[in-house]
Amino acid sequence: MFKKYLIMTLLCTTCFSFSVSYGRANESASTQLPLVLKKVMPAVVNITADKKIDPFIKSLREYINPDNNSDSTVISGSGVVISGKHGLIVTNDHVVSSTQNIIVTLKSGEKFRGHIIGQSAKYDLAVIRIADTHLTELQFANSNKLLVGEAVAAIGSPFGLSQTATAGVISALNRNTPELDSPTDYIQT
Repeated sequence: MFKKYLIMTLLCTTCFSFSVSYGRANESASTQLPLVLKKVMPAVVNITADKKIDPFIKSLREYINPDNNSDSTVISGSGVVISGKHGLIVTNDHVVSSTQNIIVTLKSGEKFRGHIIGQSAKYDLAVIRIADTHLTELQFANSNKLLVGEAVAAIGSPFGLSQTATAGVISALNRNTPELDSPTDYIQT
């Protein structure tokens, strides 16, 4: 059985991804990856929201394009179901903060309105709830058992592209970057 370690990883400002350790002694990572993706991808969702534009940015947009006088813009990101029976999804705070009309799209294509129930700008995390209570959820495990060099897959829905995946390895553990004002240690992939 593949190891079920799920570690939240921020790969870029628009993609909230989850690294899944899928190595197994008697099977290659390339053999295990399709099985892991098949199991995990139904829990990965796409999130879009209307975000109010800062007045300064709005004036710049109008200067560049006088016809563009909208007070909001559509942003998108990824999320993952953490409680299927309660409709809870974790995502990045920057995806949903200062937004209105949050739409969550499941792998099936079904769309639900999302409501923020908790958020932390410091950790760039937010929890939203949708009305569906029969969702596939991810099960987290102990990240303290990870080893540098283990194979991982990053799964997300960046830029409005649903169900994307890439593979790599755990590059380092317990990383902290004071120059980036990192609030906690993280796992580098």
